[in-house]
Amino acid sequence: MIFNPQDSRYVPFLEWLQTNVIDADEDVIVHVLTMCYEIWCARNKICFDGTDVNVVANVQKAQKSIVIFKSASTVLLETLSEGPTWPIFDAY
Repeated sequence: MIFNPQDSRYVPFLEWLQTNVIDADEDVIVHVLTMCYEIWCARNKICFDGTDVNVVANVQKAQKSIVIFKSASTVLLETLSEGPTWPIFDAY
């Protein structure tokens, strides 16, 4: 497929994001951005390595990344809500 920005179906990515994702809840944004990252990585493998891309494996990788991100975010929030665990010294 040849990219044609004059095609009436073409919507710049930033415009698409602003229209469809910016006002979405956090879960949707995480999913969209993770899939965008995996698509970008797959594109790089095709363009620079000449490697075939397994779409199912990429979707599974994105899903796993989302689970890891949510888990890490939960741990971070729990840790931060408990307050600092190190002593704070006055600099003066």
